[in-house]
Amino acid sequence: MEKTENQPRESETGESQQNGQQQKGNTAKYLNTPTSATTVLRTSGKITGSKSDLSTMATDKTNNGEQNNKQESLVEKLRDHYQKSPKGLKASKFSFVLFHFQTTSMLFMLMTRIIPYIMQDCSEMTQYYCKIFFCYLYVMSQANWWCSLLYKSDLPDVRDKPTLDKDDWFQKPPETLKNAETIEPEVDKFGFEWKYCQLCERYKPPRSHHCTLCKKCVLRRDHHCYFIGRCVGHYNQRYFVVLTFHGVVTSLACFPVSLSYLMTLPDATGWIDYFLPNTLLNFFYYNTASWEFTLVTFQCYVLIVFFLWSGFYFTVQLSLIIEGKTLVEVAKKFDMKVSGKWTENMTMVFGDYWLLNFLFPAQLIFKQRHDGIHYENVKFFGKNDDAAK
Repeated sequence: MEKTENQPRESETGESQQNGQQQKGNTAKYLNTPTSATTVLRTSGKITGSKSDLSTMATDKTNNGEQNNKQESLVEKLRDHYQKSPKGLKASKFSFVLFHFQTTSMLFMLMTRIIPYIMQDCSEMTQYYCKIFFCYLYVMSQANWWCSLLYKSDLPDVRDKPTLDKDDWFQKPPETLKNAETIEPEVDKFGFEWKYCQLCERYKPPRSHHCTLCKKCVLRRDHHCYFIGRCVGHYNQRYFVVLTFHGVVTSLACFPVSLSYLMTLPDATGWIDYFLPNTLLNFFYYNTASWEFTLVTFQCYVLIVFFLWSGFYFTVQLSLIIEGKTLVEVAKKFDMKVSGKWTENMTMVFGDYWLLNFLFPAQLIFKQRHDGIHYENVKFFGKNDDAAK
């Protein structure tokens, strides 16, 4: 009798163990299922969905990707190849070395050679104040260059959807998640569309665009600058514009004194010796040019390039900021209207007392109030092509 009573219990125990093993196996298979097509949805801490649903969604995304690759034109393939190539990284490294070598060597020559010789008939106090002025230009150029690089304008970790309700989102997920290309824009309370970036797989606020070199969405993106190796956007545009301004001032201040000092050196026998390739040839091969003559000649050529580059970008950037637009919006011919005053547009970029930014780092005192997400004085008309497409 005791054996007969224990037999059902043993069978129940065996069935429960088999069920437990089967559940573990199903869980392991479920976790190994590719879920890159969507985010795993959870309701009250429990996974909702099945293996077949997730595999179907992943298959749909793979098929869509294959169709998109087949439909790419030759121009798009060339553009993708150029954007994925390491040319941008090489250009950024070259610009980094050139900028810091030029500014540091220029300051060294001014302090030790050029100013003492050019201003030898002036008083020591005059030479002292001239050295202070050039040191000020050096510090401002270096500070704004590093701020342009270190202050990122990347899209912050905010809620992907402007009208997102977490409970509704997780309990009633949208069907469009199965195919990212069919996701419609969301409209926030200000009436702006938050478009879905297929590369970042998230919603982005208006005037934000995706950069394929930075591989992320940038707030109020203006352009990708190879000189600093980063996108110029909402939070670092103020430093970039001031950097170009001081590039113009530094070039105008350093070029005349450097050229005057260069003409006094006895290394050159004719005008051809001031031609940079010939100067480098005389220094490295014939040993007829001194390092001082070669360095100052090189610096004069770089000053000309910096003046042209800084003057062009300063003029373009300042005019766009006054209009309240970005280079991306002008290049893509966005149908938009900015109703704010030019002073409001300058304050949005540079902060309060924006004129002081060109004299000293005023951003340390007057912070930028605008968040780069909400725009009250901007209106878009029609459909504008997005940079992420």
